[in-house]
Amino acid sequence: TAVGRVQFNGKLTGTASTPVFKGQMSAEQLMFNEQKITALSGEVTFNGHEIELPYISFMQGTGKFGFAGGFGIDTREIYGNLDVENAQLQQILAALKLPCQDIRGQINGHMRIDGTLHKPTISLTGTLKKGSIKQYPVESIDIDVAIENNVLKINDVSAIQGVGKLIVRGTADLDG
Repeated sequence: TAVGRVQFNGKLTGTASTPVFKGQMSAEQLMFNEQKITALSGEVTFNGHEIELPYISFMQGTGKFGFAGGFGIDTREIYGNLDVENAQLQQILAALKLPCQDIRGQINGHMRIDGTLHKPTISLTGTLKKGSIKQYPVESIDIDVAIENNVLKINDVSAIQGVGKLIVRGTADLDG
């Protein structure tokens, strides 16, 4: 759920039953699934049944984000690509309501999102710095993972700490 005030500037056309809006949006601060998002700005198109975001940018803590995608109002389907720079992985996972608390750190990467808002399919590639697995610190973690139907598929997670290296591959059912 999102809470806050967004300012829209653009052109509203269409009919009362099928309005169409195309323009710019901005917000100083929003809450999305209890996570604070700041400095939101970008383009938006609304056709009565779908919100399309050709490109928006925002901040979450120290993280910078760029998103292009959309959301189906009736279907609750979400799709898009998210570029992430210097963001805290835990804040991203909390915003997406994903129950993964064992990996922490600052991430730079790319995320692809498809599916429904309540059960998205997500793929993530990137590098986690200043991180930890469970409570063990690691210098760098290269990540290539996907979540579909609450099943985590780890294509490759490679962590480096000093002269040690940890490589993880496999699947895990997040529902137990």
